[in-house]
Amino acid sequence: MTGIKARALYGIAAISAAAMYGCTGSKANTPAVQPVPVEVVKVSFEDQPRTVTASGSVLALEQAVAAFETPGRVLRIHAQLGDAVRRGQLLALLDPEEYAIHERMADAQNAAAQAGAEMARNGARQEEIDAARAAMSQAEAADALARAEYGRIEFLFSRKSVTASDMDRARAERDMAAQRLAEGRAKLSALETGLRREEKDRAFAAAGAAEAQAHLARKKRGDAVLRSPLNGFIARKDIELGQVIGAGAPAYFVVSLNPVKVRAGLPESAVGLLKRGMQAEITASAAGKTFRGQVEYIGVAADPATRLFPVEITAANPAAELKPGMVAQVSIGTGARESVLAVPSDAVVRSPEGIPSVFILDAASGKVFLRRVDTGEMLDGRIRIRSGLNGGEAVVVAGQNSVSDGALVRVTAWR
Repeated sequence: MTGIKARALYGIAAISAAAMYGCTGSKANTPAVQPVPVEVVKVSFEDQPRTVTASGSVLALEQAVAAFETPGRVLRIHAQLGDAVRRGQLLALLDPEEYAIHERMADAQNAAAQAGAEMARNGARQEEIDAARAAMSQAEAADALARAEYGRIEFLFSRKSVTASDMDRARAERDMAAQRLAEGRAKLSALETGLRREEKDRAFAAAGAAEAQAHLARKKRGDAVLRSPLNGFIARKDIELGQVIGAGAPAYFVVSLNPVKVRAGLPESAVGLLKRGMQAEITASAAGKTFRGQVEYIGVAADPATRLFPVEITAANPAAELKPGMVAQVSIGTGARESVLAVPSDAVVRSPEGIPSVFILDAASGKVFLRRVDTGEMLDGRIRIRSGLNGGEAVVVAGQNSVSDGALVRVTAWR
């Protein structure tokens, strides 16, 4: 038993020794962690111009719907989607034939009514009076002859020398001659004395109504032509060749893009710093550049849903690079100055979700740790830190893309 125990103990000792040797050899072969070289800067407060920043949307300064004021069939189209147009430029034309006919009829009726009004205003000409006098003289002679003939026939009828039909015919001729004489006297009297007041008023009213109808007919013919209401671009086209379109139906939507305006919402803490006319910078990533503008409108009441005050900034846009619907960042200079925390823009790293952070150096451990921050506007290559830093921290500004949270680093330079 003693020999067996001795051999067992020897085996155990050999296994233990081998295990110890293996462990020792593994540690010796593991490479030491190498610190990542970085450059850091100490965060401090800076005196900077006080600005107000916000995100907004680009809007057309002017926009209008172009529509025909009268119905008709589209005869010609002169503007297409996206075309640049000038105020008063021809956009489309309706078939004018029907309106031209109505215009000619109205002009003819107006001419007749104006002639009647002119006669009522100036009275009859002398030759018309002379002709009426001559006609009345003839009527008087015819009347005397008809009465004499009637007297003769009446006498003969009493003697039974003529028939009853002869008597009736003589009576009718006498009455007709008397009526013609009365009409001649009335016409002469009207020509010599002029129309009665109510007759003149009726003639003048008829002339005015005819003139208005003629003007309306000309207007309707002119309404068959559609022109651009402003300088800008065709943003929408709702008209086709041959289409029958109603009065007031939208045909085109025209927007003016120079200048444009950007509308943003600001909290009450910021809106109180603004005044109309303050200078602003507008940055639209889609346009790839920064535009200068000025504050044109400051809202007097907050939006009930967002509790933000509307602010509008206008900017020149001669090349139409800013387009309605684009998202733009606005920075408005207030003229005041303030002490702010800022770091070089390279120091800020972003997660795949776009969350901004910086790496803070822990001098005691020689490691860096990721800290989330809230950023603001750019300040000449530096970016404002609104929250997340207190000042005095050492922030990595070079090598930040080669480290991770808790990485060991070696500071090669302080900026």
